[in-house]
Amino acid sequence: MRSFFTAHIPQSRYRYLLWLDALGLALFAVAGAERAQQAGASPLVAIVMGVVTATFGGVIRDLLGGESPVILSREIYASAAGAGAAVFAILTLLGVPREFALGIGFAVALLVRAASLRFGLTLPRYRPRAGVPYH
Repeated sequence: MRSFFTAHIPQSRYRYLLWLDALGLALFAVAGAERAQQAGASPLVAIVMGVVTATFGGVIRDLLGGESPVILSREIYASAAGAGAAVFAILTLLGVPREFALGIGFAVALLVRAASLRFGLTLPRYRPRAGVPYH
């Protein structure tokens, strides 16, 4: 299905869209965590809300496009959002001004996702141990 929607898009344009998606992921990760903190959520809940806010837009995009959601693949996607949201939450706990915490959290999420795109980094695949039954 992906080829149907992207066959007319040269590879360089598709890569451009991936980079724009990385920017959106980073932005919504820290924005979701910030909004949760403003609502009085604990740091852990703020991090989870940052990840949910950042990743579910991509899930909707992929489902509407008839693709498997990227969050279910081995790509470093939700992990990047979690890293950015966690850095933001930790920095605000330490008393760092909100604007700096937002910027640093955004940069961390973007750098983690950018590294995965640039260097082809992925999450490890689950493999059960030999001799241990899988239930």
